Amino acid sequence: GHREAEPDDPRSMVNYSNFALAQTKYQVVVKLDDDHIAIPAVVDDITSEIRANRLPPATLWAFSGLNLARDDSGRMGILAHDPLSGNGDIAYFRLSHRTYFKKDRRFERFNRNGMKLEFKGFAYWHMKYLKTGNGFKNYDLALEADSRFHLKQRQFENQRELVFDYSKQPRLTKPSVLDVALGLVSTKARYRVSRARWLANFSTVEFPDLNILKKSPRPWGGGLSSLQSYGAMATDKY
Repeated sequence: GHREAEPDDPRSMVNYSNFALAQTKYQVVVKLDDDHIAIPAVVDDITSEIRANRLPPATLWAFSGLNLARDDSGRMGILAHDPLSGNGDIAYFRLSHRTYFKKDRRFERFNRNGMKLEFKGFAYWHMKYLKTGNGFKNYDLALEADSRFHLKQRQFENQRELVFDYSKQPRLTKPSVLDVALGLVSTKARYRVSRARWLANFSTVEFPDLNILKKSPRPWGGGLSSLQSYGAMATDKY
């Protein structure tokens, strides 16, 4: 698996991600997972700015998502104990020889190389917990006794409470005092502060209609790379 594989091993997500970057023909790219469903209005705003050539060099325009799940009655909402997806690791950026992925013991990590991290909004619904097996089926947990996903699976099974109106959830819309203080020196803390403040002013949008998702395009930008199934996508050429 990924943890044992060297970065250049075909089994490694580092190799897979860097190969996707190498295949694109576009200047601005974003790497996505196949369970990210775009919130069109937000993505339209971001990609319109990119097409207007407003993305500065050495800058990551990062965005986050909201984790959807179902409770025991079948209702869909935001998972209360794990509501947010993406902490600065999903972003549009300009491709260069300095932009690549490297190995982390948990996952592939983007090499920021001093790039500025800027939060641009909540741009997707994260469908992980709506997958078969609640999103844990593909981790081979029976063979990975020390996987961090054992804990995440237990948390999900024991905490199925959902949020239906995030505007009334202070933990989502009000930055912590600690993050505000750390934001003076920490890029990630500033990101979390921006994320909470943005969500506080975000107009409530309806949950996606799961019956029509297969018929609807994902408006992340322009062309797709050759690794369409992985989700290495890009905006239009300039």
